[in-house]
Amino acid sequence: MKRLPICTAVAVFAVISTATCAPAPAHTAPRFQRGINITRLFDAPIIRDGTYADPVFLPWTHELSQNELTQLRDTGFNFIRLPVDPGPFITMDNASRAKALSLLSDFLNAAMQSGFAVIVDLHPRLATPWSPAAILDAPDGPHFAQYEQFAEQLAHYLQTKNTSQLALELMNEPQSSCVRTNGADWTVFQSKLYADIRATVRKLPLVVTGGCYSSVDGLSNLNLQAFPDRNLYVMVHFYDPFDFTHQGASWSPYTRYIAGLRYPVRQQDEASAEAATQAWISHLGLIGAAYDTAVSQADGQLRSYFSIPYDRSIIDHRFDIAARWADSMRLSHSRIIVGEFGVMNEGGGLGSDGADVAARADWLHDVSSSADAHGFGWAVWGYHGAFGIVSDDPARTLDSSVTAALFKH
Repeated sequence: MKRLPICTAVAVFAVISTATCAPAPAHTAPRFQRGINITRLFDAPIIRDGTYADPVFLPWTHELSQNELTQLRDTGFNFIRLPVDPGPFITMDNASRAKALSLLSDFLNAAMQSGFAVIVDLHPRLATPWSPAAILDAPDGPHFAQYEQFAEQLAHYLQTKNTSQLALELMNEPQSSCVRTNGADWTVFQSKLYADIRATVRKLPLVVTGGCYSSVDGLSNLNLQAFPDRNLYVMVHFYDPFDFTHQGASWSPYTRYIAGLRYPVRQQDEASAEAATQAWISHLGLIGAAYDTAVSQADGQLRSYFSIPYDRSIIDHRFDIAARWADSMRLSHSRIIVGEFGVMNEGGGLGSDGADVAARADWLHDVSSSADAHGFGWAVWGYHGAFGIVSDDPARTLDSSVTAALFKH
């Protein structure tokens, strides 16, 4: 893709501004306190015959209504984390990109007018030519250069809209390892990305993260001295214990065969988890060696799960680590955002009886209330989908057990 001069790039973005977007006010930091991830709008591009369609996204009202935004705001959410797949924007021509950006602009305007701050999360899709691994080819590689160009252009545009309600997250879960050993580490890419954006975009808040899928452990290799300003937020994801939050997830080689796990971990639940796991494996229809492998793997994971009495105290301990890291970096705890946490409750191994519903609610309560106690912001994953807190029927009813868990601390 031909690299556009910044002035030309800003002009391309400017054509999608609407009359409903007020001039940017004097800079104040957004309040990212209690949020929700809203997927399906700009992280699931339409693909036909192996290429991005035109238009590549539908209007945001195809998946979400103004009434739903109002309901979320009234419930207590004050910000939205909005995953955006950068792949289509990088590869499209200017006309198609302008259409896609116009749709993004429409949603941002609606969200801000509804009282939300928004973190625009650059969220590359896995198993695509624009996955995190593909983008991070080398600090001077062609894929990273194209990604960097789009991130710079988007940052310019967001700064023109409203820096008191918007922030840009530089990349979602950039690498699985805490420190990359087979090439340049994410921290090298992030420092370059940050410096290039900050050279001309001064006021827009930026969100940085570490490795290890953006977990607490990834903070140990993240040094904020590389970022010479404090107009920053730090993203942390939390899905511990993973066996519980992702049980039965078909895409996970680690948890696809387990079911019936509850939280907090108690020995009296082990027998019911074993029975639920056996039923789940039978439901999958595996035979022969595949069945034997599934049973063996699940047995090992169940033993491991019930060997540690995982409860609120362990969550507090994990967030204590993040808090001490923030103190060492002289970063306000309010600048740490637990931007993803959730429990899969659709199409997986978590049951639907009262004890299972309560286990999910208890975990969500403990994570959100611990984040609150540490002064962190948080954003539950998510609104729609397998981890969603809303029904997919026309009523779009919020799960009352979840909202109570999140807001009644």
